[in-house]
Amino acid sequence: VMSSFRENAFKAFEKNIDKERSLYKEAYKKELTQRLQGKGNAPFTISSEDAAQIVLKIAQSKNPKPRYYITYAATLLGVLKRILPTKWFDFILLKI
Repeated sequence: VMSSFRENAFKAFEKNIDKERSLYKEAYKKELTQRLQGKGNAPFTISSEDAAQIVLKIAQSKNPKPRYYITYAATLLGVLKRILPTKWFDFILLKI
């Protein structure tokens, strides 16, 4: 769900981590900074309003399911988890 979490985490990261002198400098440059800035996450996020509507619908359901996939990416990963061997599924997760 879209929120200020990443923005706040990025501010804390910038304030508290000396990324230029860190052992993880390359990882920070390559991946972490982009993640904290929220780049490239569209298939995994929905608005808080959309999430609230889904939660309301679930709460009002007479026979709720044990789990719900509320984004396209979650649905796709749920299907892949059921049909792929664990090793293949883990490989895909590492690429995301």
